Amino acid sequence: TRDISPSQEKMLDFIDPSMHDVPIPELAAAREIVRLCLRSEPHRPTMADIVELVLKDLKITIEAAAPLTSPVTLRGLLELLV
Repeated sequence: TRDISPSQEKMLDFIDPSMHDVPIPELAAAREIVRLCLRSEPHRPTMADIVELVLKDLKITIEAAAPLTSPVTLRGLLELLV
């Protein structure tokens, strides 16, 4: 079992059981990204902000997020944003 706080345990109640092996910091980062995306329009982050958070906080590489064989690639999205 993991040594987790009560708030982290509550967070685990809301995720798919297959994700219980994902490190708590990554789950918390994903939860924060979702929370930011659900904000009202003037306060919602841009897609570029979200891509940056995913790459930094979740440590997901562009290649892992959208392999070259994927019909929709994050690389293409990044090209549009820069």
